[in-house]
Amino acid sequence: MGIAALGLQPSKALIAGLTAQALATRSDFDDRGQIYTTLWVFAKMGLQPSRALLAGLTARAVEVRGDFNPKHISSTLWAFATLGLQPSEELMVGVMKQAVAVQGDFKPQNIANSLWAFVTLGLAQQVPLGGNDAASVGGAGRLQTPGDCQHGVCIRDAGTAAQRGAAGRADGTGGSNSG
Repeated sequence: MGIAALGLQPSKALIAGLTAQALATRSDFDDRGQIYTTLWVFAKMGLQPSRALLAGLTARAVEVRGDFNPKHISSTLWAFATLGLQPSEELMVGVMKQAVAVQGDFKPQNIANSLWAFVTLGLAQQVPLGGNDAASVGGAGRLQTPGDCQHGVCIRDAGTAAQRGAAGRADGTGGSNSG
């Protein structure tokens, strides 16, 4: 029998204390997963991290994003999407650049989690129709050329992330991070 089945859960005071300690030690969070794991845990517990913690972890992720592997990338995206929070543009551009650099190492679960997060966060997607130089179809049926996208980031207007996230939850496509 798991602890959750016994009705045990961390107190608000414990969460507040750990949040304060995470803020105090954020520069010690490294590329091996402490950043995405912290965000992932908040998402799994159904809790919103404080604005200060989110800002601190986001700033640290921007600093170490070049060391992110596919698990770090997909889990960071999944956590933001699950929390219903829009990552900063600086973080997303950096994470997507790193995703392009390590895309050959993505495992099926990393791919699934990343694609689900892209849809949930309302990020533009580039769907290749041929080789890397082919034009691609972007959101809202607009034909995009590779010039419309830089470092794996494409820009389009398709409503707010909150609207898209609510639509995803309403149709039962809440996503998963089981791997």
